[in-house]
Amino acid sequence: MTDVTRPFSLMICLLLALCPCAAAARATISGSVLDNETRQPLEGIEVNIAAAGAQGPSIVAYTNVSGIYSAKVAPGDYEISIKKLSETNIKKTITAEEGKTEVVDFLVGLRNTAKDAPQKQDDSIIFWAAAFLILIAAAGMYMRRKKKKTVTEPPAEEPKKKIPVVASDELSLLKAERDRLKRMMTEERIAYTQRKINEERLKAVISDHERSLEEVKRKISELESS
Repeated sequence: MTDVTRPFSLMICLLLALCPCAAAARATISGSVLDNETRQPLEGIEVNIAAAGAQGPSIVAYTNVSGIYSAKVAPGDYEISIKKLSETNIKKTITAEEGKTEVVDFLVGLRNTAKDAPQKQDDSIIFWAAAFLILIAAAGMYMRRKKKKTVTEPPAEEPKKKIPVVASDELSLLKAERDRLKRMMTEERIAYTQRKINEERLKAVISDHERSLEEVKRKISELESS
């Protein structure tokens, strides 16, 4: 081997020797995300992997159809978190070692996430309860009007007794309808996460509920400002 080619040969040997070290200087963080009641895998759950105490951007991985996620990271301490619906994130702290795989699994309670979303039967109970209250208020107004025919009252006092009752009952009914629409939207999102409905159905239902919700909010605002 000549003196000219010897330095190049040494450089190639050095690079080949460093390649395994460079590949080994990585760690793997992997795990699964399952429903805590059915133990079924959850697909499309966002998993954030951030260096502990770091201010920079985090690595984001998503679970596949088997509920599995995986990411390559540099060795060090990491905070692993998943974003739940309507609740604070679930976080776990681990230490990733060079050339090793750290397994971090999560169990997610979808029913708890939605704060035990009531069944449709609960919505009907609220509706009939509100209707019953309105019926009682209407009956009371009728009795007061009938009594006013025989009892003389100052004209100025009549609107003070009648208007607040109607506005209050209507406002209560509108607020109950607003809460019902919000719960139904939450139920649809949970059903989509559990693969009970497809994305088109979710978008159509959410869009319809949002229009109804905006109309209810507008009426509530008008009553409260009057």
